[in-house]
Amino acid sequence: MKKISFLNSSISWGGLEMNIVRLASWLRDAGIEVVLFCLENSPINNAAKTFNVPTINIQKHRKYFDLCKSFKLSRMFIKQDITHIFIFDNRDLSTGVLSKIFTNKNLKLIFQQQMLVVNNKKDIFHRWHHSHLSHWISPLHILKKQVLQYTSIPANKISVIPLCVDIPNLLLQNTTSRKEAREQLQINSDATLFGIIGRIDKLKGQHFLIQAIKKLRVEGYNVELLISGEPTKEKAGKEYQQYILQLVRELDLEKYIHFSSFTKDIGTLYSVLDIFALASQNETYGMVTIEAMLLGKPIIATNSGGTPEILGNGEFGLLYENENIDSFLIAAKKYLDNIDLRNEFAAKAKKEATKKYSHSTEVKQIIDMISGGVLKNIR
Repeated sequence: MKKISFLNSSISWGGLEMNIVRLASWLRDAGIEVVLFCLENSPINNAAKTFNVPTINIQKHRKYFDLCKSFKLSRMFIKQDITHIFIFDNRDLSTGVLSKIFTNKNLKLIFQQQMLVVNNKKDIFHRWHHSHLSHWISPLHILKKQVLQYTSIPANKISVIPLCVDIPNLLLQNTTSRKEAREQLQINSDATLFGIIGRIDKLKGQHFLIQAIKKLRVEGYNVELLISGEPTKEKAGKEYQQYILQLVRELDLEKYIHFSSFTKDIGTLYSVLDIFALASQNETYGMVTIEAMLLGKPIIATNSGGTPEILGNGEFGLLYENENIDSFLIAAKKYLDNIDLRNEFAAKAKKEATKKYSHSTEVKQIIDMISGGVLKNIR
């Protein structure tokens, strides 16, 4: 019988933490015993309770070589009879490695990648940490290539398993009509509505889309923009939020730029949109992009990070060059001038996402891995 621990010391709440809780609940539903080790009163701890995922509270540890906290954690792993430890953030890697060593047992240590690897990590320090990993999971092939390029982790220890979505649950949330959704969000216009969903942060590019909407309106296109999300908790997040609000005023777009706080009512958010836009400078793996594909939305997104692979290098959505207004306008006008093209891209994207990003597929691949498979002969 396998018993898995998910280790995460985050005090934030974003895509990474959401993915952790969802995966834990899916594995539990599939009959795998999962325990989430996290900080007391952290957002991920509170979310786990909502999903009925068991938690054990740990103390905040240093990023590297916190011997005392790692030893305490190892005692918890032994007491709980843990067989596999999943780590999702580099901040927890050193503690996970030391905890595994201190247990003096053949625990399997698995890292599920959710961030880009862009710097050389083949030095002795990183080689030592990575040598204790039993396996590494990358959600995209381009991310696996980065791992092979910048780390010493061998190819036979790396699997590509996409991060997925509970498709039936998502579709159940998407029953609101476009008209009803606009009434709920108090968007009374019948303009073509672009939408960006995610935390409000300079790296997410909300300012870029505001500027693009202004240019499209000057050229006579009846377009508006919905920005949905909360600013990052750091001071810079609040400052950026104030910056884009000021930008909207300066460009005289108050009537055409709409704001919505983060909401669990995902269906309404997507129903209100005509075109989903992604403006992140280097998005590793956009879950919102996959949700938009599944809900049949035409997508326009930056040609960077993991997004091109998700969109089939332009087969399932239009790509534009990062921070390049002219490139964005060319793509946007293709959609605005041809509604049949929008529908064609949306249909292809939905078909691809339904086939590739079902949570049952992700769960099956992970269970195959932990039940023998690729881990059978790897320490």
